[in-house]
Amino acid sequence: MLDTTQESQNELGEFNQEQWDQFLAKKKKEDLEAVKEQSKENKKENIEILEKHFHDRTLQPMSEFKKVGEKEAGCSSGFQAEHEYGESDKATFMIKSVLNHTLTEKEKCSRLAQFKKSFYEGSRKATKLENPYFSDDEVNNLINPFWWLIESNICYDDLNIADFIREYVAGDLYKLFLHDRAPIVELVTNNDLPEKRFVKNEAQSSESHEKYEKGEYKFQDQSKECIEQEKSQDKLHLRSKFLDKFITLMDPKEKGKNYQDAKGFEKILAAQILLGEADIMQLENFGIIEKEYENAKGEKVKEKLWAKIDHGRSLYSCVNHWNQILLCDFKTLCGIEVDYKGLALELSSYVKTISENEELINGLIDKKASNLNQLLNSEMQFTLKYISSNNPAIFCKEVFSYSSKSKEFVSDKGNSLGGYFKQRLKSQVQTMREYSEISHVISAISNDFEDIINVSREFFVSQCKNPLIWAIKTGKKLDGKDPIIWAVDNGKKLDGRNPIIWAIETGKKLDDKAPIIWAIETGKKLDDKDPIIWAVETGKKLDDKAPIIWAIETGKKIDDKDPIIWAADTGKKIDGRNPIIWAIDTGEKIEGKKPGKCAAEHGFLINGKNPETFASKVQLVKFVNKASLPIVGLAIVACTGFIIANLSMALIISAAAVALIAALIVKPIASHVQRDLLQNSTVSTSLNNPSVGGFQRELQLA
Repeated sequence: MLDTTQESQNELGEFNQEQWDQFLAKKKKEDLEAVKEQSKENKKENIEILEKHFHDRTLQPMSEFKKVGEKEAGCSSGFQAEHEYGESDKATFMIKSVLNHTLTEKEKCSRLAQFKKSFYEGSRKATKLENPYFSDDEVNNLINPFWWLIESNICYDDLNIADFIREYVAGDLYKLFLHDRAPIVELVTNNDLPEKRFVKNEAQSSESHEKYEKGEYKFQDQSKECIEQEKSQDKLHLRSKFLDKFITLMDPKEKGKNYQDAKGFEKILAAQILLGEADIMQLENFGIIEKEYENAKGEKVKEKLWAKIDHGRSLYSCVNHWNQILLCDFKTLCGIEVDYKGLALELSSYVKTISENEELINGLIDKKASNLNQLLNSEMQFTLKYISSNNPAIFCKEVFSYSSKSKEFVSDKGNSLGGYFKQRLKSQVQTMREYSEISHVISAISNDFEDIINVSREFFVSQCKNPLIWAIKTGKKLDGKDPIIWAVDNGKKLDGRNPIIWAIETGKKLDDKAPIIWAIETGKKLDDKDPIIWAVETGKKLDDKAPIIWAIETGKKIDDKDPIIWAADTGKKIDGRNPIIWAIDTGEKIEGKKPGKCAAEHGFLINGKNPETFASKVQLVKFVNKASLPIVGLAIVACTGFIIANLSMALIISAAAVALIAALIVKPIASHVQRDLLQNSTVSTSLNNPSVGGFQRELQLA
């Protein structure tokens, strides 16, 4: 490689200017062609990706899917199918099929038997995974009570159309949270779709192009008509695209094998809890995928991530209180270590996502409901059931039938399909908003499953509404910290207030310090303000001192400024005085300088005057007060001398005149200046007595 480079450099060195220009032109052309070719390849690849995505996200006919296997688990019927996007580009789907009519008694019995078989098979696998040495009879004895409870509360539509509806609605919500860790779920039609979706209405076929350009043309949506034709079909179909390299928790031969290093289980669990997944312990419904990507160093890295499939029991467990949420011991069951603090944060993040995108998500649910209204058999009546309480078990239901008036399915409670699911989701968000805050605090006390359960129960029994206040009252530590400090670090509020302000108002200390002083020392803000500024504005004291004086004495800055400078900048007073005059009175230096000099540098006014003017008046007072007495004294001495010298009366009169002039002219000048300062200065009391120390300090201005 080095030799080749050297040869190229030698060759270029032999070029004259003309040859060099030709070489550059040729090189530029070659590079441009290479870029164009690469751009074409990238464009082609991007188009193919977009076409595949569009195909996966839209209605497709059954003829597009080739059966390659049977559906191995679950109570619904269906099969595994393969779709071919192009040459050597295939994907596998699970096609789920349901009956598009009200179930007959015979069909109910058949579905129940199928569900029972699936339930026992799945439960046996899960039990054996945890207890591999149990006999079949022992396993069945464990499972039987659960089955009897389920059978006594069975809703047959849950084994058919309700499962179909919930999976179709919940599919996009899981995609919103989990992205490529949840499958795309879309409809499959029995009949083929037209080649073109939108066509001109036959009545307009002879209309002019001008009318088309004005937007007055009406087009016919042929796919909509195809969906409506599904009403008369005996079966409806839903497809779910297989995730790449996905294995469920049932696949590993022993507990914990192949998935201990998988990441993000808390994201999956949080999505299931928020979206009311009733099959949260169905181990066939979640597993791991393996992704390969290049890291920042260009190295290929493989990563195992948790993923979720099959959403037919979602938006089902919609409990009305956080204490009804059932947490499972995944560590004991299948060896999965759950970070409950991470779970709380994921829940909080999902709640925030839904709250911030409520209109968009409601629109998504309405679109799904609209499609269902078009394809469900209008002669059918079905029940949607949900759990409102786990202890005791309380089941609620709404029975839907088609309204010829509104052209949609409406429940016996007056809800549309869209309205029903929006209510379930809204209820879940409200419950999970509260639960995520509680679980965040409780998981900070302990991240162990048993402790999570016990501490949650302790908090619930206390009937305290706020978990942080409960932790403070009961002396709990959160991540080893005072609960108030933990609240500050984690951006939490106490009774809707900043935790430090709450501590100030309730007389609490932080690390054995006054809350404001703790905030100053740790660099925390109060209502987004410097704590000293907050104290000034709210009239709080620091160690029984005015905040600015405390800052001066302790050498603290306010808003990164010398406290006196900050006070002068913001028009604040210190002990009721102009900050510069206060500094003069107390002999306090500002930024290491005399007050007058500092005031001049910063352009501050002292009582409405610039520092030089103020200093001149003070100097004049100093001169007059010092000069008036010596002049009078000089006159008296002169008189005395003349008298002693037996001088003439005329000279005595002259000396007396000098003294009188000093008394009547010079002293009033001083008095006038004093009065002026008395009227304009907050330190005027010191001017009445030139010997007062405060007045002497004023002369530092000079």
